[in-house]
Amino acid sequence: MRLAKSIDELYEEVKDYDVVLCNDAPLSLALNNRLDQTRIGIFAITPRQLAGDMAIDILGQGMMDDIEVVKKVSESTGYRLRYVHGEIENIKTIMRYTSEVRSKLSRKSQRVYDEFIELPTLEKAMISFDSERTGYFVGKKVAVIGEEFFDNLDKNILPPPDKHDEISLFKRKDCYEIDEIRELSNDRQIAENIVSLINKDNAKDFAIVFDVDGRVADAIRSALYRKEIPFINSLNVKDLSHVRDFIEFLSLSLSFETVKVSQVRELISSYGGYISSKFDEYLVKQYSVFCEDERTKFILSTMDGIRNMTYAQVCDAVSQRKKAAQINLLLDELNLKDVSVNDADTGDIIYAVNNIPNLKHNEEIPDSEKEGVLLVDCKNSVFVDRPVVIFVGMGQEWEKDLSFLNLIDYRMKDSESDRNVSKFEVLLQQGSRRLYVVNSIKDGEKTKPCNYFDFASFKLTKEFGDVCKDLIPGPWVPALEPQIIESGEISYTDYIPKPFSKTSYGNFVSCPREFMYSVILGSPDNRSNVVGNILHEYAEFRITYPDLAKKHDIDYYSDIICDKCEGLFSPEMRSIERTNIRNSIINIDRFVNEFELDKKSKIDENITKNNVDDKRKGYNLFIDMEGMRFGSDITEITCTSADENMKGIFDVVLDGRIFDFKTGSPKEAKDIIEAMNSEKKSEYNLEFQCMFYLSLLEEKNKEGQHVFSLFYTNDNLNKNATGADFDIKSNMRHVELIDDKEYFIKNYVAAEKVKKKTYMPLEGCKDGLVDLILNSGTRDSDTLNAMATSYIMSATGLTEKKSATLGEGFVKEICNNMDKEMFYSGDRAFVTRKALEDFRAEVKKNHELVKESYLDGFIAKPLINCNNCYFNDICTETVKIRGETDV
Repeated sequence: MRLAKSIDELYEEVKDYDVVLCNDAPLSLALNNRLDQTRIGIFAITPRQLAGDMAIDILGQGMMDDIEVVKKVSESTGYRLRYVHGEIENIKTIMRYTSEVRSKLSRKSQRVYDEFIELPTLEKAMISFDSERTGYFVGKKVAVIGEEFFDNLDKNILPPPDKHDEISLFKRKDCYEIDEIRELSNDRQIAENIVSLINKDNAKDFAIVFDVDGRVADAIRSALYRKEIPFINSLNVKDLSHVRDFIEFLSLSLSFETVKVSQVRELISSYGGYISSKFDEYLVKQYSVFCEDERTKFILSTMDGIRNMTYAQVCDAVSQRKKAAQINLLLDELNLKDVSVNDADTGDIIYAVNNIPNLKHNEEIPDSEKEGVLLVDCKNSVFVDRPVVIFVGMGQEWEKDLSFLNLIDYRMKDSESDRNVSKFEVLLQQGSRRLYVVNSIKDGEKTKPCNYFDFASFKLTKEFGDVCKDLIPGPWVPALEPQIIESGEISYTDYIPKPFSKTSYGNFVSCPREFMYSVILGSPDNRSNVVGNILHEYAEFRITYPDLAKKHDIDYYSDIICDKCEGLFSPEMRSIERTNIRNSIINIDRFVNEFELDKKSKIDENITKNNVDDKRKGYNLFIDMEGMRFGSDITEITCTSADENMKGIFDVVLDGRIFDFKTGSPKEAKDIIEAMNSEKKSEYNLEFQCMFYLSLLEEKNKEGQHVFSLFYTNDNLNKNATGADFDIKSNMRHVELIDDKEYFIKNYVAAEKVKKKTYMPLEGCKDGLVDLILNSGTRDSDTLNAMATSYIMSATGLTEKKSATLGEGFVKEICNNMDKEMFYSGDRAFVTRKALEDFRAEVKKNHELVKESYLDGFIAKPLINCNNCYFNDICTETVKIRGETDV
């Protein structure tokens, strides 16, 4: 690329001129700072600065602020503030490229232009500037630096060609080549390494050039904050947290009917209220009915009635006095203080805060952000007056978008692109010492250099090794060491193990990081678990106190449950939700009657159910409502394994059988088996409850049957709703523990096979045939087929050909199930003792891993789709694919 002149070299070239014009403000400031003799008047200045200084002479009055211009045009045209501001910004952009502005606009935009062009603005001063009439350059020796960078407006300020000298930014023949580029693996590593070179004492010597809107920006600022290194930072109204809170409050309040607690909880907290995260899935409107905190109730009532208040009243109601002053300053500037809150004006406030940079505010920039490291925008900068400049990224994020030129004149793209390449060349040569740092990989692919390199070097560049002499991979400072655990902090030996619940075990297997978040934060209430919990309480009440339960009809309980869950669904959905709840109650009643659970239940005075202050101990709403105290000896039974690795609560346990009420979507036996296979799953559907509870049940009752029966309260809802008769047992699925696979193969695989017409001749010999195959000691199909053929001929008297055909089909069916330890048939699933012992061993291993994870920080190892994880928004790991992370 071409060799650019340094700021010092440019100063030496222009120091004998009276006036120096350049269109880069940092360059003009740097030249003025280098003056070594006293001067009267300005030395170096940009066209915009000159037009601003002379605005009163040119326009006969002072210039209006941006917000004043927007408000004035908005009042004159009747258009919304946000539309006017957007159009004015477009008009300013067009004016930089052509004087033929009006012809580039739509009819509506032309009206904005007509109003705008008559107002005293910087643009009006620039197009009205006449160097001969003002006499500003008369008798002065004028230099113009980098005239090719001047836009259409800038050129209005230039003196005639014969009245100024043009100074080039580049040396004629010399070239510049980057010696070395450092290549690091990610944004955080880049930030840590470049900040390691800076300290409080030398911070003023450094500048960092990067994409200020990109992902690396937060990493760089965070690294500077961590080392307490000062850096220059601007402060706009949109950066003030209380202003952002206020406009968020307005926006959410206007949608009060449909907003959930999760959307407002943190905002409520910032205004002095409090809502537990367990209510995150509730609608705010419904939650406000049973909210008990006075401050929170006041805030929610303000949100509910916000359309009956003015913006100033809302501000005074929720904001602290000091912060309210800044918000009122904003409202006053927008002429909205005494206007009633409405959607359109709120939209204007939000737009103004986010898009108009020079709104007034009364906040002071901290001293630590007034000086120090200079952070430079790679897309809008050319000259950087710092001894040491660090260039970060230099990928395609450094390129400026020129698509807007299609609306002006697409033919301008080439010339504008050439200007951007020239600016890029100059920028990369700033500073006396330079460091170039890039990402090796971005978005999973090798980082490609900015296309400006191709045009600057006149060659195709595919990687950063093509644009420098030496590409050096790897960091120059070691990665941060793990924090040493101090005395008193948690350690492996301090860890007090807790048994897994079915839910916590599923979380840990799905992803250790999800397990960590669920332990720390818990999970919020949602429609499914709240409705499910209350239906479980009803089932327990129905079994424990059947006579009391029958005092009221189904509609009574339907209304109670619906009222308790009302905040979790919109009012429009109440009738549908109530119908579903009512049908679930009907099914529960039928189920209890079918198995006579209420007759087999006895009151257990050791079980308390009315302790409302500690609902973790088994509080039951319905038992408490009826003035009862105790629970049943067969419901909500807690069971812990001998090794204390597992703990579960059985809904109902009776005669070696667990009954579990399921209030979600019904699953088939096949789905239940597949959901326990963590080797195959990549979606969020891992479920180990069946194995978990069978393990506990088998340990509790060594003898007899061990069956886990799932009762789906939502199954057959259509039949319930239409009054059609059906067997309530069809709502059930069963998971049974069997000693070995022989039982299933004989009683299900073989039995189902011989029901088919073709295989009916094998009915009388199927068990013997299964024994022959299982005890053969071989898996060779030819050998097994020959043995089966001979056995069938002997047992049935069929011909060799017929026996061979039947034997081959039978052997294939049996062999397909010989390697399995879990099976299903119809509504039943089967688990062998070997599968159960393997599961217990896996639980024990994971229990040990939990201990170790307290030291390694619960590394994310998801078996799930992370987008479906509740904690995805707060997780510090970005998971690309299963087992692979990019931190």
